[in-house]
Amino acid sequence: MKVLIVPKGPNPYQELLYSELRRMQPNDTFSYLKTSRKRFAFYPIIFLIKRFQGYQILHIHWFVFSINSNWRMVKYVSYLYTVTCIFMPKLLGYRIVWTVHEVIPYNACTSNDVSVAKILSRISDAKIVHSKSTISQMRVMGLSTRNTILIPHGNYKNAYSDNLSASESRKRLKIKSHEMVILFFGLIRPYKGVDQLLDSFGNLKAKFPDLHLIIAGKSRDEKMSLQIQQVAKNGNVIFVNDYIEDTEVGKFFKAADVVCLPFKTTTTSGSALLALTFGRALVAPKVGSLVDLPSSVGYFYDPADSTALEKNIEKAIKNRQEVRIMSRNAKRYANSLSWSSIAEKTLQLYSSVLKPHVPRRYRDEND
Repeated sequence: MKVLIVPKGPNPYQELLYSELRRMQPNDTFSYLKTSRKRFAFYPIIFLIKRFQGYQILHIHWFVFSINSNWRMVKYVSYLYTVTCIFMPKLLGYRIVWTVHEVIPYNACTSNDVSVAKILSRISDAKIVHSKSTISQMRVMGLSTRNTILIPHGNYKNAYSDNLSASESRKRLKIKSHEMVILFFGLIRPYKGVDQLLDSFGNLKAKFPDLHLIIAGKSRDEKMSLQIQQVAKNGNVIFVNDYIEDTEVGKFFKAADVVCLPFKTTTTSGSALLALTFGRALVAPKVGSLVDLPSSVGYFYDPADSTALEKNIEKAIKNRQEVRIMSRNAKRYANSLSWSSIAEKTLQLYSSVLKPHVPRRYRDEND
């Protein structure tokens, strides 16, 4: 079996999966399609070459066939090229597997990302989703949910350094041991609701002077960066506006009591799984894959309630013992998401799509 993976993202998710697959199947090949500006125009040719080299499966994780531009004509050309790069492998005889990390990209890639997603959903031999809610999102957007299988997102155990204790982490961040710490971690984008978190924190800080907020992640929005910096001037806010090195990730989670992810929308949240892996309770809305998380690992609220975020953060502040219990539950739940089980299910899926006599239809979780 030879599987071509596109693209290789910065998230450790892929390598945790494929390193386990390589361990299980040492004679099979799982390799990434090298993506770069220099190679951009040659993807169809590369697909042809790789097919002659014996690659049978193309596993798409994210759209990478587009040109980053706000010009309408460029986005239209990106649409045509992306559709070409989806159909070409199909015509060459690849079996196509799509992991639906995002139903459509959060940032527009082409002139019609919904159309691209619809086409990909229809020509894929199999689609992997991490939660039942993704299937519902796909249906709302008009995507095909045939040949869809639910395979959970695994934990991030051993992906990041976990050597520091909570006390040492706080010492490095100059936070006292008795203070309550809320963490937001990850790239800062409009849909992630950081603006709402800042408003809630501002209101709660007046009632709880020992409340601290850490925002760790690169902001791509200058207006949002300025807003965070303005709040930080009033104290008790640590803002690290940068990509966090792997060796530094654990420090932020170990220093936190709870991880707050006030997303306005999401499909799969790696940040949530990362928090659970480090044994940290969540404060988050019931959206996307967060809906499928057990209630015992955090405070989950109705996103339609504009006051719910603040109320649930306050609930966490007032119930420190309950937060500690949730944190232990979070660790146990994350440990249950083993990569050996996930890799085994993925391998079974790969084997199934390569068997032409087997009907390539998987159970739709909403059937």
